[in-house]
Amino acid sequence: GQPTRQISLDPSALVSAGVNFSHSYIEVGLIDLAGTLLGVRRTALSSPTVVAIAKVAGTAIAALLAEAKVKRDRLAGVGFALPGDTFDDGSLCAHAYFPELFGAKAKDELSRSLDFDVFVENDGKACAIGEMLLGAGRDTASFMLVHIGHGIGGGIVLDRKLYRGAHGNAGPLGGFFPPDQPRPSGQDLLEGLAAAQIVAKDFDAIEPDAMAEAPAISEWIERAGRQLAEMVPRVASMIDPDLVILGGRLPPWMLHQLVNRIDMVTPFPARHDIPRPPIVPSALGSHAGVIGAAVLPIYG
Repeated sequence: GQPTRQISLDPSALVSAGVNFSHSYIEVGLIDLAGTLLGVRRTALSSPTVVAIAKVAGTAIAALLAEAKVKRDRLAGVGFALPGDTFDDGSLCAHAYFPELFGAKAKDELSRSLDFDVFVENDGKACAIGEMLLGAGRDTASFMLVHIGHGIGGGIVLDRKLYRGAHGNAGPLGGFFPPDQPRPSGQDLLEGLAAAQIVAKDFDAIEPDAMAEAPAISEWIERAGRQLAEMVPRVASMIDPDLVILGGRLPPWMLHQLVNRIDMVTPFPARHDIPRPPIVPSALGSHAGVIGAAVLPIYG
């Protein structure tokens, strides 16, 4: 007989940390229950081993908690976006740029190194979660994310739920591009820059002012754009999402240029009357992976 009352969660009741890393730097973020990003730190990483990642992440988390004036006991856990898929036994099938992580039981090993509850997810899927929560997929029921990291990953969101597949490995698109040939991957880009004697150890060194006009950059964008334009519309036609998002570790100016080279309609001239999803660049950049990882301890 009591009148109904509207209730809501106190966003500050719990916070969660997310970790996204490359082979020479690590990004750590803190979010609250409302999904608000309270802070992000980017720190150098000497070596992408489990021990080093855990140590740097732990230090950054402590600093973020102090900056946000949040007590340690209000941290729900730490989510990690990992560069690779998983084997049936839970070990990591890591990308070639991370040989120290290949075969690691990352969740167990990170848990032993950190005094927090640990959750793990593939970096492409973590990026999709981030875009669903706060990014370009925020108001979209279903979308497909193409993740350009060291490889060519991705994530699929159907009816506001991440689709993981039978073995948890749904989404990556790298299998469409033979590893012994040029690919539209971040590893391919970094190796091309090195061959052109352009110093860019990692993605954070690719700056528009210094590199936008570099032939090695423009050539990679042209070639990668053609390759993605041949593959992305066809994969999207099988899934039929509302939207395709291009994200990952590339800087925003490169994502925009790639998106402009991907035509989602012309590959199907006989079926122009069938709706085709638009493609847009990530609204969050590399923060999507941090946010998606940070969501894991709260929403699982």
